[in-house]
Amino acid sequence: MKRSKFSTIASKVQSREFGTLSIWAFGIVVVLAALWAHRVSNWADPDPLPPFLFFYPAVVIAALAGGPKLGVASAILSTVVAWYANMRPEFSFSLHDNHSVFVVSLFLLTSILIGWAVGRTTAALAATHWEREERAKAAREAVHRIRNLLAVIQSILVKVAQNTESVTEYRDIMCDRLQALGSAQNLLLRSDWSDIDISELVRASLAPFLPNPSLRVTDGPDGSVPARLAGGLSLGLFELATNSAKHGLLAKRSAHVDVGWSVNDNIVTLNWFEPVEGVGAKTEGFGTKLITHALKGHPTTEVDYSVTTSGVEARFSWPTD
Repeated sequence: MKRSKFSTIASKVQSREFGTLSIWAFGIVVVLAALWAHRVSNWADPDPLPPFLFFYPAVVIAALAGGPKLGVASAILSTVVAWYANMRPEFSFSLHDNHSVFVVSLFLLTSILIGWAVGRTTAALAATHWEREERAKAAREAVHRIRNLLAVIQSILVKVAQNTESVTEYRDIMCDRLQALGSAQNLLLRSDWSDIDISELVRASLAPFLPNPSLRVTDGPDGSVPARLAGGLSLGLFELATNSAKHGLLAKRSAHVDVGWSVNDNIVTLNWFEPVEGVGAKTEGFGTKLITHALKGHPTTEVDYSVTTSGVEARFSWPTD
């Protein structure tokens, strides 16, 4: 979306990108410019214009640039400057009659109202523009997430279809995979698409298997899973638990499957260890790819997955920042 120059300035004022000192300095400069313009007018025209005619625009400009606070402050400063430099006797705060008192008071009141009203309007316009941009940004991000999610689902659909022999088997496997993926998406929605607490993700991903007493989750230090890794990690954990429930300890219930995590040197490491005896080498099927590719596409992450005669072990690592 193309931003107008005014909206850009207003948004910066709202977010304080200009800095407080710069804004107040701008207000002072505008008031002094009005004073200078009035002096030039007096020099050019023997019949001088009223000084306040130049200070009203200064108040409006200051309020447009800095909001209601700067508008009101500029109104007060304009009153003081005009009173001192332009009201007779000049360069004095003395007023020679009641009419002058009335004029100064009227300008102070009306300029404050104008500065406040224009400033509030500017702030409202800036807020509206910011909200519109945020909605557009959120829409773009949502489309991006949906595309990524559809790509993951499409990949699962194709791979599962290649490794199943019946509609019933295909349906059951797809339901399980989508359930795991859905758990991660629910957590992301609850966290407003920010990082997820690792304990929540682990328990949500393994929720269908946690009633099994052989599955033991041991909480480690506080840690989080980046939003971009949540879906893949959830699928990887679910695949490990599914394999164990079919062929490993979660089916035999002869020992414990241990799941835990640690944080060392700004690296979070999630471990799955299943001490199953007599297990052969791992196969390179779709389930294995779900595990080994759980954090794929992120160069700072690492997945170690091994199936040996001593058991099944998987280690997922990613940086904390």
